[in-house]
Amino acid sequence: MDAVIGHELGYVANNDVRRMGLARSFQNCLVWYLGFSQTVQRWGRWILTWLSELFVLRLSRSREYWADAIGAALTSKEHMIEALERLHHCPELSEFERSNARLMFGGIAGGSLLSTHPTQEERRAALQIETYLKQIPLPKSHDAKPLQSPVSLPKEEDIAYAKGKAE
Repeated sequence: MDAVIGHELGYVANNDVRRMGLARSFQNCLVWYLGFSQTVQRWGRWILTWLSELFVLRLSRSREYWADAIGAALTSKEHMIEALERLHHCPELSEFERSNARLMFGGIAGGSLLSTHPTQEERRAALQIETYLKQIPLPKSHDAKPLQSPVSLPKEEDIAYAKGKAE
């Protein structure tokens, strides 16, 4: 669970929602701007739509690798790989879930250019050889200090409900 939470925090740390929103906005502006020219509109709009879509999907796959690396940095690469394994071997979707899961797709074939996510094997390989993990600046182990609470926590004997247990 820690690795999955770390993966999701990786989106926040990398500012991925903003980045993907800007990519989609640029794509829409680029394509719709051609609506002013009748000669360019037919072919140029079609070609730019597909080229920009392939770019956005490639960016999405890249963001998944980075989120995996952040999850591995916060836990370990073994924990992140294990979390991916568990998610990959989850139960089949129900009919209701399949009918409503149209926004997230793995592509026509696993690992295709039309995928929003890399395949499990590609993600595992990137974690094992630390392709993205090596690029994350991590504190050296001797520099790392244990986290301390900003306030002192009460001792067990000072907590009212804990006193009843001791007696």
